[in-house]
Amino acid sequence: GWGTANAFAFDSDSGTYTVDIEISAGAYEFKVASDDWATVNLGAPSGERDVVIDTPVGLIQNSQDNFLFDFPANATYKFTVSPPLTGVPSLTVTQTP
Repeated sequence: GWGTANAFAFDSDSGTYTVDIEISAGAYEFKVASDDWATVNLGAPSGERDVVIDTPVGLIQNSQDNFLFDFPANATYKFTVSPPLTGVPSLTVTQTP
C-alpha cells in the first residue's frame, strides 16, 4: 500500500538514500515520496515505467507516472536513491541475500 512506513535513511559515506523492504513476489506500482507528496514526489520518466533489477532508472520530480516492477520472489529488496550524476537522481532496486 501507499504510505510512509518504509523511510529511506541517508548514508553519508556514499551520499545515497537506502531502504530495505520485505516484499512478496508479484507486480507492484510505486513512487518515492515524502509524506506530504509535495516536498518529494519522484516518479518514473515518461515511457520508462518498468524497473529492471540492478539497473538504475531516472527519478522525475512531480511525474504522474508510477514505477512498475514484478518482484520475482518473496525477499528483501534494497531501494537506493543516488544523487544526480547527469541532472536527475536515480533509483536502483536490488535483491538482498
